[in-house]
Amino acid sequence: MTRLRRYMTEALIEAKKAYSIGEIPVGAVIVKDDQIIARAHNTVEQNNNPTHHAEMNAIEAACAALGYRSLHDCEMFVTLEPCPMCVGAIMQARVGKLYFGASDETAGAVVTKIDLLDKHFGNRKTQYDFPVMEDESKNLLTGFFKEVRSKFSLNDGTNVYKLSGMYFDNDTVLLSKTLLGAYIIRNLNGERLVAKVVETEAYCGIDDKGSHTYGDTRTNRTEIMYGHPGHAYIYLIYGMYNCLNLVTRPKDIPSCILIRAVEPVEGLETMSQLRYNKPYEELDKKKRIGLTNGPGKLCIALGLSREQNGLDLTGDELYIARPHKYKPVDIVTSKRINIDYAQEAADYPWRFYIRGNEFVSKK
Repeated sequence: MTRLRRYMTEALIEAKKAYSIGEIPVGAVIVKDDQIIARAHNTVEQNNNPTHHAEMNAIEAACAALGYRSLHDCEMFVTLEPCPMCVGAIMQARVGKLYFGASDETAGAVVTKIDLLDKHFGNRKTQYDFPVMEDESKNLLTGFFKEVRSKFSLNDGTNVYKLSGMYFDNDTVLLSKTLLGAYIIRNLNGERLVAKVVETEAYCGIDDKGSHTYGDTRTNRTEIMYGHPGHAYIYLIYGMYNCLNLVTRPKDIPSCILIRAVEPVEGLETMSQLRYNKPYEELDKKKRIGLTNGPGKLCIALGLSREQNGLDLTGDELYIARPHKYKPVDIVTSKRINIDYAQEAADYPWRFYIRGNEFVSKK
């Protein structure tokens, strides 16, 4: 891997972080003396601030790290051609050289719509070069906008959009947090069942003693985890309960997210019949919460079994949808549950849940 690709790859990692929280996927890193001193991504929606572009966030972080405002001996790598605002900041910070991935046909202010860096402002001029990893940067942006433009409404009026397989090709711990507040949608016999994710656990591959693939244990059961991201991994525990997991990370890096608990949103009558064989109106509060407040329970309520193991989560039978408008959640972090056998990995803080949600399996 060339030097430029190495650093742009790091910028793409930041872009994927933005993607995971519903931000336009742009990432940036700033390099000095061949060391990354700052890394950032878009946080416009998250912080409700239109100036929080990846470049602006990275410049702020770099100046804080260095203790001064001039970045004349630094390089910036950003996945998308900067806009006029960001080019202005780049010039004010006197960034030595800029590298970007994809051109921005809407607001690119380096070469596409306007060539601000070729104007002479002050006594220093930022050099630039492009494209670096253009296809990778462009594909991430194209995939994101395709998802967002496919929005639809739930029965309560919430606008959501289906996540593609690209979403799951990301850090497992990060996704375990960003999935909170997203929706699992199950189409069963022509009916749409919807539940909000309120509790997850991350299982991170061959070095995680809590994972089924610890030590690179590749069996018929775990083969799904070694496949492409964005598939369902459903296994049986205690010989009677199914557990739904979402496969993450690139192919052959076996990682997944266990869905520990969900909050029913649509299809409550069907969920009640599947779980208790009773009408929903006959359930007391304890039983209503017990519909889906555990991994085995939610699989019963959603009609999931080993038959859905390996299911493509980008299809219509089972998929994940995210709110179209960013909705912050208060996340609690703790150790994972019932993996005492996992030695030091039993203490990894890889369980996440929404604070105060009554459907969480264990507070």
